[in-house]
Amino acid sequence: MNDFLPGEERYALRASLTPEERLGLPERLYPLLRRLVLQFTSGESSSVPAEAAQALLESLLFCLEQGLQAGGKDWRALLSEDPEEVYRAGLRLLEDKLAYGERLWQAVCANLPPVENRSMLDTLRSIGGFWRRYDCRYAAQEVACDIDYQLCLPVPEILRGVDYVNAYLERLAGENRLLCRFSKDVLEPVLNRYCRDYRGLLVNLYEPVVTNALGRVLLGKDLDALTISPEDCGRLEGQLTHLSRTGLEELLRQMAERLSDQLDLRDRRERAYLRACARGLAPRIALVRDTGGLPGIFLPG
Repeated sequence: MNDFLPGEERYALRASLTPEERLGLPERLYPLLRRLVLQFTSGESSSVPAEAAQALLESLLFCLEQGLQAGGKDWRALLSEDPEEVYRAGLRLLEDKLAYGERLWQAVCANLPPVENRSMLDTLRSIGGFWRRYDCRYAAQEVACDIDYQLCLPVPEILRGVDYVNAYLERLAGENRLLCRFSKDVLEPVLNRYCRDYRGLLVNLYEPVVTNALGRVLLGKDLDALTISPEDCGRLEGQLTHLSRTGLEELLRQMAERLSDQLDLRDRRERAYLRACARGLAPRIALVRDTGGLPGIFLPG
């Protein structure tokens, strides 16, 4: 999955320090933490409650991590370089990411799918306040907004702060671009079958649409509609019955590539996302294909 989420792999830059290096690192970072506490208290105190101190330390470490990533370095670099310079580089990178994320959010808001979902709109509304609430200095690791709309593939929990929000928006933007390839009249029959109240409940719109689109591609049908008839489910069952789990995954991968071509998806991350979603159908199909349960996956219209 890392092939379509730029930036996630940078978290691997954390190096395993030796015991001696671990002992030396706090000593290098303590003066910076003390200055951060003084700034947080407006110079009135160099001590804060333990919970606040822990939160400030996490924010400091997150900023340092950003600065190390910007220079392609690991934590060992803090033993020889000025932590203050690394910290400032991290703040600059976070400010750049914040600006990028706000532009991305504006683009997502301007390109909503032709069908509405309340939790998506509420989530985007909450993210709209994130750009003002986010505190690079004292709470850089926090996600200062409510994100309720479910993605087909959730953002990894390893991401925090603005990294998490930006990754969420990147995935949501990709999902919505695919949904925008279809008209409301084409989307509604599948979504109504998937969930009668898809507009009001916490459901993902992308997954059922992609699933039926993959089914139609496998059947050799066009994408002017997304419905799959009971007869179509019978044909699908015939094609899928004798495939192993590996064979299912490979067939679905091929159908995802074909669907990407038909929808003219040119971004490699969107194509990889679609492949991953298709691959995730394999265990579900393997579980129900021999019991006539495919209509629960490929939704009849």
